[in-house]
Amino acid sequence: MRLGVDIEKVARFSLPADDPFLTANFTEEERSYAFAKTSPPQHLCGMFCAKEAAKKTLDTPVEMRAIRVTREESGRPLLEVEGCADSFEVSISHAGEYAVAAVIRKVEGRGD
Repeated sequence: MRLGVDIEKVARFSLPADDPFLTANFTEEERSYAFAKTSPPQHLCGMFCAKEAAKKTLDTPVEMRAIRVTREESGRPLLEVEGCADSFEVSISHAGEYAVAAVIRKVEGRGD
């Protein structure tokens, strides 16, 4: 099992939907989800934190768009990494001007 954590300032994500930073780091589905919310920067920041936390659990570099944050019908976040068979647990929180995420990677083939 591996753990990754990341925290970021929400203000960093106060950008238009077509900003190059957002298109480079988020899928169309992630951007659509965030911009359908009352506070897009808060949701973008939380997803970015989840992606950064996931990267910290991986053995090899991966592009941010290869890490996808989706939601269950209940709203619970899910995370998957393209080309990675391992499963991930993710928790995202927002408080004031910050968002934070923690990711646990359950390494395939290990008893962790």
